[in-house]
Amino acid sequence: MEISIVKSACISGTQSEKINVEVSLNNGLPYYNVVGLADSSIKESRERVRSAIKNSGFTWPNRKITVNLNPAWLNKSGSSFDLAIALGILQASSQIPQNLDLSAWGELSLTGNIESVPGALALTDALIFDNNHSVNSEEDKFYIVPENASNEIEDFIDNLTYYSNLKALVETLKSPRDIEEKSITIKENQDKNYLNELNKFPVDIQAFAWRACQISVAGGHHLLMQGAAGSGKSTLARYSRFLLPELSPQENYNLAIRYSIANLPPQLEELKLGVLREVHHSMTSAAILGGSYKYPLGELALANKGILFLDEISLFSNDVINNLRSSSESGLVERKLHGELILQEARYILIATCNPCKCGNYFEDNLCTCSDGDIIRYRQKFDNPFFDRISLFCNLLALEKNKIAETLDRHQFDLYSYKNAVQRARDIQKSRFNTDKYILNAWAPLDKIRKSLECSEKNKKIFEDLANTFNLSIRSYQNIWRVARTIADLDGAEQIEENHIYEAFAYRRR
Repeated sequence: MEISIVKSACISGTQSEKINVEVSLNNGLPYYNVVGLADSSIKESRERVRSAIKNSGFTWPNRKITVNLNPAWLNKSGSSFDLAIALGILQASSQIPQNLDLSAWGELSLTGNIESVPGALALTDALIFDNNHSVNSEEDKFYIVPENASNEIEDFIDNLTYYSNLKALVETLKSPRDIEEKSITIKENQDKNYLNELNKFPVDIQAFAWRACQISVAGGHHLLMQGAAGSGKSTLARYSRFLLPELSPQENYNLAIRYSIANLPPQLEELKLGVLREVHHSMTSAAILGGSYKYPLGELALANKGILFLDEISLFSNDVINNLRSSSESGLVERKLHGELILQEARYILIATCNPCKCGNYFEDNLCTCSDGDIIRYRQKFDNPFFDRISLFCNLLALEKNKIAETLDRHQFDLYSYKNAVQRARDIQKSRFNTDKYILNAWAPLDKIRKSLECSEKNKKIFEDLANTFNLSIRSYQNIWRVARTIADLDGAEQIEENHIYEAFAYRRR
């Protein structure tokens, strides 16, 4: 009996997992069997692997072949094990050196070409790195990744060697000392010329609404903008991503892994611009929340540390809105996948837009065509408790046509000053809380942020008088205090001042 073990990887639910592919050649009638909770896509790999080995000029063992995918309790699917199984068979039958420690993933074509599969970056990460993102670089250890996966991987991992077909790979493994040894690392310098996008910002925006976007991104507060068509609310939401602080290389890498698992090949330039997931109202709850076989990671998890943009939120189903309630506060999505409870981090900033009424012209003088009944029915959609979790409300008037035309001719303005102000405000909050779990005012537990809400007795009385005047709920009361603290952080103030309180109340729900 000859045994070979080749390390591989697969996507399991919301993460990638290391898998040991154990191949055993035994005496007996020729037979091929895969065990270890493998689905049909893995079991049918027999013909792909056999044809690839024979068409590459090697011998298929005329023996009983057993393949075990370890750990056996984990559900496994997909064709990423083809290459590891083929190498295991060749190593067990002594067609390649048995002293080599091989780690590989990839699908095999019948001709022996090594093909990529969805989730290339996540598979490579599980194959190479441990939990501390350090690589095991022992002697005679080889990491084998398909060449046509390089476009997805090379922006994030340095010094990885790629292979295109089984025949050339085996010839290389027969002379391992000819392989140039390099240290495989996560790229520290992932900078590209992404900041050029910042020059494409339109000047003619509404300052009150743009200020709301800055407060939202600086403190992690959810924002709802209402206005007629042409008021610029969707444009403001999309360009808010440019206010997001730049992620560190490690944060960028972790985010790219998450996109890879969701079968969204990560584009470095897009990630550098800031995470913005734009959700359409026609999307299903499964696609938004995740936790299904087709959508293991939903839009909420993909928007982690970024912006979740819901355009025309009034058109979303009550089911979706209700499911947003818990995650919008806790920063976690709880879903069941394969009978297992999965917690996904979803620390997103919600920016939503909608019309103020059915026709959209409620704020425009003498233009609204809705009856009183239409307005009442439309506004009933916003009675959901979810909207009480939104801290900032902003009403926009439609831009005049001449101003829209002027926008095309005006010079661009410097967005870096706004981005830097947001970064400074976030640095203040990070220093205040001294933790990575909740670095923003909107996310911090009340007992942690209470001390930073201190202000003079005069300003406390102003706040209490306003709160009583507008009959605030307890949640709204707390949210406005947090917003005032964020405004003070943007201004670099140690204490909340009178102007910060008045500005925070200007963005209250009406």
